[in-house]
Amino acid sequence: MKKLSLIIATVLFSFGVASADDTESDQHQVTVGVETHALVDIESGGDLNFSLSPAAPTEAGEGLDFTNVTNSELWLNYSSIVSSTGAKNKINVKISEDLPTGLKLQLTVAAPASGGEGTIGSSTATEGSEKTLSTTDEQVVHNIGSGYTGDGSGKGCQLTYSLIRDGSESVNYEDIVAGSKDITVTYTITSQTGGGD
Repeated sequence: MKKLSLIIATVLFSFGVASADDTESDQHQVTVGVETHALVDIESGGDLNFSLSPAAPTEAGEGLDFTNVTNSELWLNYSSIVSSTGAKNKINVKISEDLPTGLKLQLTVAAPASGGEGTIGSSTATEGSEKTLSTTDEQVVHNIGSGYTGDGSGKGCQLTYSLIRDGSESVNYEDIVAGSKDITVTYTITSQTGGGD
């Protein structure tokens, strides 16, 4: 019994004596980090690549038919975390080279569809207005903060491409020639400076 009492006393003494550094509370630091990012992706229910061609005439004496030479199968998805409150991102678009003489490629970017979260910005175009694409960057979405559109077809901004005849005074119908040309359309998400550029 004396041995058991000595063991219990030793155990109680060990737990009852604290080191000089121990207190009723203690603390440590945890570093929490969120990195800035800006990602853009083109989504489709099918192939990302497509062809646009006016219909050839079916009757002698008619011209090329540019009616409804459109494609609305692609969707612009994006994610963004900005560096500070008030900072914004934008999305620009451009084509790799000019279209054949007599033709123009136009783009309509719809307002973002529901399904995302945060500050996903807005289309720079008024509803139904087209931008004629060129080799110079054109802004198509602006005022993107920290947010995301959702991933996949039906999320983000629907893209509608239209092939039209260039009706400017310097281009005549006789300038149009047969052939095919591959054009790359590039979307870039980048920092937006200033009030809405």
